[in-house]
Amino acid sequence: MDGYSRALFDATNARRAGVGVAPLRENGYLNAIAKLRSDEMAQHNYFAHVSPITGENVFALMDRYGVPYGWAGENLAKNNYPESECVQVADQALWDSPSHHENIVNPNYTDVGIALTVDSSGMKYFTIVFTGPP
Repeated sequence: MDGYSRALFDATNARRAGVGVAPLRENGYLNAIAKLRSDEMAQHNYFAHVSPITGENVFALMDRYGVPYGWAGENLAKNNYPESECVQVADQALWDSPSHHENIVNPNYTDVGIALTVDSSGMKYFTIVFTGPP
C-alpha cells in the first residue's frame, strides 16, 4: 500500500474500532485487485462497480485470479481534493454513505486491500476490497 492507501486503511480500522468491530488485516492479493480496479477507472475515466470496458466487477476479478472469499464487498471513492485532504474526504464520504458504511463495519469481513490511482488531471480513485471466510 502507498501512504494514502495506508492512511485510508488506518482510518477504516479506526472506524471499526469505534463501533467495537475487530480490525481488518491487510491482504496483498486484495491490494492487487484493488489496484487493478483503481487503475482501470483512472485510465478509462469512469467510476463504477462494473467496468464498462470488461463488464467485470470485483467478484469476477477475484474469481479470475483465484482469490478465495466467503464474504466480499467493494467500496469506491474518488475526489480531486489536495493530497493533504484526499484521504479524509474519501473516508468521510464512505462513512456517510449507508451501503459503504455497512461494508466498513461488517464483522464478517476480516481482510482488506486498498489502492489509490491518480489520473492525469489529478482525480484520485480509491478502491477498498473486503473479504471474509465462508
